[in-house]
Amino acid sequence: MNFESQKFVLLGGSGILGKGLSKRFNEKVILETSRSEIDSWLGSSGLTKMSQYFASLGTNVTVINALGLTDPKAPFQQLELLNSTLPMRIRESIDNLGHKLITFGSILENNLSLASVNPYIRAKRNFLESIEDHPSNKDHLHLQLHTIYGGERSHPHMFIEQIYRSLSANSEFEMSSGLQIREYHHIDDEVNAIAIFATTELSGVFQLNSGNAIQIKHLATSIFEEFEKLSLLKFNSALDGIDVYENCYKKSPFLDEVQFRDPILGVTEYLKSHLTSN
Repeated sequence: MNFESQKFVLLGGSGILGKGLSKRFNEKVILETSRSEIDSWLGSSGLTKMSQYFASLGTNVTVINALGLTDPKAPFQQLELLNSTLPMRIRESIDNLGHKLITFGSILENNLSLASVNPYIRAKRNFLESIEDHPSNKDHLHLQLHTIYGGERSHPHMFIEQIYRSLSANSEFEMSSGLQIREYHHIDDEVNAIAIFATTELSGVFQLNSGNAIQIKHLATSIFEEFEKLSLLKFNSALDGIDVYENCYKKSPFLDEVQFRDPILGVTEYLKSHLTSN
């Protein structure tokens, strides 16, 4: 696929992922859809307006949907609307137009047990199941992402942001036993990996793995040690729940040329940059 001739249409350019994608592809090849345009797709005539919009874009178009809501404490109706219903409508709207569609899920959406207790994961899982139930669209690429950090501050409910607040305020940080397995990807590394997928003919569901998974206990301990504030870190096994405790993430063979940052070094450097700027 010729990258130079592709037209990239970005939906959702205000979040960490959207801003990173906009920066990576630059304004010459990205058309960012306005929020008012997207809002018009959510009404009773939304599917018609959406279809008309995508039909007007011409040919050789790749639609990148970075819209979404990540807070598991948000109302499930909102989580379902943005993380499942809207991407389903987008997929349906462009199905016969020849456009390529790239959507993003969570690596955790594969875990049925976790989806049963986490509303955010449940909404993501619902969209994944819609893909699995209708796999015929050869122009749809769904990338399952790990935790992203970098650039601006993370959302308040995110683990790294909670560590930031503890370090900033010198307040105690209580967490679970920390045996969960996670990958942490800097946004610059993540969008480089996404760009590789975006310029191929690949379709289907792919995990965007770096192969650098880590127990969050190890990550937290290393960070608090680096800042000489290990006494603030407290582990409480009573906070444990359903999660991923085995490392099953192998680096994608399509991403050999992408050098992902070491999670401990990368997250520590990110926190230092924000703590020193305050």
